[in-house]
Amino acid sequence: TPMPTRNSLNSKLLEEYPMMVDQTLLDSMPRRCQADNDAKGYPTKY
Repeated sequence: TPMPTRNSLNSKLLEEYPMMVDQTLLDSMPRRCQADNDAKGYPTKY
C-alpha cells in the first residue's frame, strides 16, 4: 500500500477530531459535576 500523503492524513484527522473532542467532554462530565458539587456555588476551574 502506498504511503499516505500529508493531505490525506490531514483530512482523516479533521474527520475524526470532532468525535475525539466529544468523547473527551463526555468522559470528563462526572469529574466536572463532582467539582461543581464540591464548590458549593463557588467558581470551579472548569
